[in-house]
Amino acid sequence: YAELKHITVEVFELKGGSRHWVHPGTYKNFGEFQHRSLHRRSISPNQDGTWTLETANEIQSQSDGEKQHHPKNRGLIVSAAQVNHVPKLQCFGFVVQEPKTQLRNVDAQKAIALGIAPSPKYRLLKAGFPVMNDDETRQVHPDEVTNTAMAPRKVAFLGDCMGVPRPMAELCRNADLLVHEATMLESDPRAGSATNGHSTAAMAGIFGEFVQAKVLALNHISPALEDGRDIVMEARSAIQGFTQVQLTYDRMEVEIPRGGFVQSW
Repeated sequence: YAELKHITVEVFELKGGSRHWVHPGTYKNFGEFQHRSLHRRSISPNQDGTWTLETANEIQSQSDGEKQHHPKNRGLIVSAAQVNHVPKLQCFGFVVQEPKTQLRNVDAQKAIALGIAPSPKYRLLKAGFPVMNDDETRQVHPDEVTNTAMAPRKVAFLGDCMGVPRPMAELCRNADLLVHEATMLESDPRAGSATNGHSTAAMAGIFGEFVQAKVLALNHISPALEDGRDIVMEARSAIQGFTQVQLTYDRMEVEIPRGGFVQSW
């Protein structure tokens, strides 16, 4: 006996874009899209050529700062933009980023020394807002009792591509982790062919450095390449800066520390 649990599936339909070919399903209501647990959500492009799939709860006022801000409740920013694959076929890349307003850590000893006992006032300090000390004799600025707000973590994932337009490139800029295909080497006779639609390892390396990604993770490697070391070496040879290169594998997990990877290499 098996008990089936209903789940809600939300389908994001990215409307518009620069490709002329349109999938026939765009304007047709297929039967499989009529299930009560399946919701279709149409998203039009922004003026800058990107799509916004999800927004986060940013801290914009003291009222926001007074609330609990557990990461699970604040959400993530999910954006998309087109990448170049083969003619007339629309492909996308996606970027997932933490809220831009990151909470700080309060040094309790410093706060107590300035007359603020542990209390809800710490929430405002964490959110970057000044508060009065407990005896109302002076205002305490967050910089006096907190660390610097950490940068939001960002992950970029590109689909099949042999070129990345500026809207997608700007979304990828300063990503902690950039997942980019490296299907072949520059020596492959298919490299650069518009009908091939895939990137070489060198192309991935050049793009990773251009957007100043901290880690470039190479995927979608051709089965014809038995040794991935050649792919990694070619990508690294195209990079003059600090971007690190990593070959991916199935079920690979990458842990990005709070505040993102540090550019210390």
